[in-house]
Order: sequence, then structure tokens, then C-alpha cells
Amino acid sequence: MKKILFTLVMVAALCLCGIASTSAGEEERFRFHFRTISFPDDTFTQLLGINDYEKIVGYHGAKFNKGFDFTFPNYFAPENFPGSTQTQVIGINKRGYTDGFYIDTAGTNRGFLDIDGTFTTVDFPDTKLNQLLGLNNFEQAAGYYADAAGIDHPYIYDYKGGVFCAITIPAATGGAQATGINDKGSISGFYIDSKGTNHGFLIAKGEFRTLDFPESTFTQALQSRRSRRGLRG
Repeated sequence: MKKILFTLVMVAALCLCGIASTSAGEEERFRFHFRTISFPDDTFTQLLGINDYEKIVGYHGAKFNKGFDFTFPNYFAPENFPGSTQTQVIGINKRGYTDGFYIDTAGTNRGFLDIDGTFTTVDFPDTKLNQLLGLNNFEQAAGYYADAAGIDHPYIYDYKGGVFCAITIPAATGGAQATGINDKGSISGFYIDSKGTNHGFLIAKGEFRTLDFPESTFTQALQSRRSRRGLRG
């Protein structure tokens, strides 16, 4: 299975952040509480998305990927595309609808949406490798497809209209992926230039911006959310 280019630990740690009150003259301090979350009886777990109600999605299994959603304090519910051999669940919105990708019995990597328990395959027309990586509250998903040469191309899919919107980035000669979309239609992602350098990007209010962390040679923007609650999947 082709892995998304997220940098994640094999056993994911959940970080809940709160601001502690301090006496006059003292600076506010942040206190972090970490909790390790592991799928039962497995040695490989990744958490990839979270919504405003702290519901988390991801997958487990290093060799054969199986999707799930997680609800505190310790409830895992399997979520796998019907008939698939492998599934990764990546994005989740406030309704609990999800997206991701799966491998079918022919070995094809395909995107999917799970809308209230109804699974739908999402493949950009005439392509054989798709992944959906982010989902907003209007059932608009961000993802990408790979062409015959293995070059990734970003797109947005509108579930209600059944419409694909391809995103063209002239500098992305090495490929690009759309990884997140928020309720305002702002899109995040990354692209690879002719030198093989990764650049993050943001499309907001009709403008395209390259996002490079200062003095870095590798940047990826992985999600765009309206809410500040939760953490990056």
C-alpha cells in the first residue's frame, strides 16, 4: 500500500493542551498530558484525523492496514471499506463522516468516503491510484491521484455535487497532494519542485501561497481546519 507522506510515530501519542492560570506577573504556562493509544493486541497504530468532538480515526497493522475510529476513553470501532484487503481512515468531520483510501481485491489503491455508514469509492476519472486525505463539514474532500508515470496530482471532490476539481501547480514538476480543506474552502497541501524539494502550500481566498518553514529544505502542510480544537492527524 502506498503510504501517505505523513511523519508519524508507530505508536501515536495523544496530546491534550490546556492553559493554566497563574498569579499576577507570571507568564501563562502550557501543560501537556500525553496518552499512548494502541489498538488492542497490535504493535502498530497510527492516528491520522480528529474532529471537534475528539473522535479520532486511523489504522493499525504494519503489514495489513485496517481502519478504525476511536472514542475516549478506550473504544475502538473497526472501519474498513467493504470487501477491501486494506483500509486507512484519514479525515473526519464534525458529523463523524470520514474519508481515506483502500486496496481492493485487484490490488488497486482507491479513495473513499464514508457518509453515515454508506461507503462510496472516489476515483478521479481514468486513474488507478487515489487517496482522500482531508474532509470538511460540507462533504468536500481533499486528495490526489497518481498518473501512469507515478506523478501525484491534487484535487478536491464535492460529494454532494459529485464534482472533481483538479488543482494545477506549475512548479510541481515532481508531483503534489492536497491534504486538507476547511469550511471556507481553503486548501492545504504540498508539492515537489524540479530539484526534488518539498514545499507546503495554501490556497485561500483565490490566492496560492507557498509555505516554507524558514531555512528549511523540506516543508509539508498537512491539513487546513477552521477550528483550533484537536490536533493534526
